Amino acid sequence: MEWFIGVCVSIIVLLMSLWFVKKEKNNITVRNGIKIPKGNSGWPLLGETLDFIASGYSSCPVTFMENRKSM
Repeated sequence: MEWFIGVCVSIIVLLMSLWFVKKEKNNITVRNGIKIPKGNSGWPLLGETLDFIASGYSSCPVTFMENRKSM
């Protein structure tokens, strides 16, 4: 019976954390009256680094910077 209570508590914590993340993601556009620029919210340091490196090996590496400037 204790395992059932543990599973229920785990599910409730998981659902609450997913709700909080979704709510926080909607609020990220304006924080303290300052607009945050559009961009990718991927992994820190690794997020767009791989795209940047891959653009260096493409036929038109300038497109990466142009896309970021347009955001």
